[in-house]
Amino acid sequence: MDTELLKTFLEVQKTRHFGKAAENLYLTQSAVSFRIRQLEQSLGVALFTRFRNNIQLTNAGELLLPHARAVIQAMVAAKHQLLLQSGKPQPYQWQIANELSFLLQQLPSWPVSAEHSLQVQFLSSTTAIQEPLQRTDGYVGFAANNSLSESTARYSLGFLKLLAVTSNSQATSEARWELPTAIPQLSELTLGFVSTDAYLLRNYLKCHNACGYLPSSMVDTESLQLLAKAPVWLEVCAYAPIDAEWPAVLAQQLQSAELLFATPN
Repeated sequence: MDTELLKTFLEVQKTRHFGKAAENLYLTQSAVSFRIRQLEQSLGVALFTRFRNNIQLTNAGELLLPHARAVIQAMVAAKHQLLLQSGKPQPYQWQIANELSFLLQQLPSWPVSAEHSLQVQFLSSTTAIQEPLQRTDGYVGFAANNSLSESTARYSLGFLKLLAVTSNSQATSEARWELPTAIPQLSELTLGFVSTDAYLLRNYLKCHNACGYLPSSMVDTESLQLLAKAPVWLEVCAYAPIDAEWPAVLAQQLQSAELLFATPN
């Protein structure tokens, strides 16, 4: 059986929403629905009941759940063992909030060493923060008042600076970056676009008569105008085992690349 079908099943079970599962898996909603149908057809049973937005596991889905988890965990363990046997670097297993994926794409180099490679899983902030260190070395996301275990610490990586921009000084609508940390409303204009993807938001602002907040490192002053509004500062944190070394390395790289700032100024 294709393990991608099981991964999709687990994501739908976790989010209880086909659209959110598709976002977390970087798939279209129709692709997620198709995978679930494939899995149901191969097993000969229905795995979910669907009533409007209320998606629940069937009895068969409940029975499959522990087996699906065991298969995925076994595959991860097998990959780790093969890596060790081959002498290749052991991977750092990270969970990164989808909303912050643009940070890693802009880094000149990622914090890897001769002993460690980098393996990143992008999840929504809401999903990842629930179990930030489950089978991972840590989670990077926006600061949240979550309860930490005795073996986990929160490390501040710095602050993300958001600037108010527009493609036209006479904007007719507002576009918003949808985050778990609320961003203040910029104007009294109609909300015309909402996205968790910073790149999509920037493209929308460039192509439409709208205003909104963007990370300062993504502001292109040739196509976007700065508005006379105070910057918004959002804290970005790493959740990792106590005394972990990688948060400090990542913080240094993010701040030296001016993607995050040590303190608001």
